[in-house]
Amino acid sequence: MVVFGGMCWFLELSLLGRFVAASYGSQQRVVSDLEKLIGFLGDEEDKRLAQQMPKREITLCEDETFHPQICLVAIKPVSNFLVLEQYAERRDAETWNNTVATALQSFSVIVIQCVSDEAKALIGHAQTSLGAHHSPDIFHVQYETSQATSFTL
Repeated sequence: MVVFGGMCWFLELSLLGRFVAASYGSQQRVVSDLEKLIGFLGDEEDKRLAQQMPKREITLCEDETFHPQICLVAIKPVSNFLVLEQYAERRDAETWNNTVATALQSFSVIVIQCVSDEAKALIGHAQTSLGAHHSPDIFHVQYETSQATSFTL
């Protein structure tokens, strides 16, 4: 509903609402089709650019979000390239292994490091499946440090 609202709001603020129906009902199908086309374009561009990509070593930042269900996310931090954003039934190491392998199959990359929270599934996925070094994210390092020093302070 937020996307529909955003499109309706854009049409009204740009005064295009005078010429194009700007209601939720009239924009629902348009926005839905637009989202599908953007996703299709992204997939096609990934394939096209992956063919030209030289082999390189990368770091992945991985995490799970929960809206409305589990969503696995992996980002290349230097470029902010979203490697993976996919809903999944589970968030175990096997699921991570399969989804990341699928997401990376067209790219000429080797993952040498994964940054994530301290979830056992993510650590196992990084070390076993990818053969990469696992580093904890900054939040968890700060949290553990503050736990160790806060009582003294």
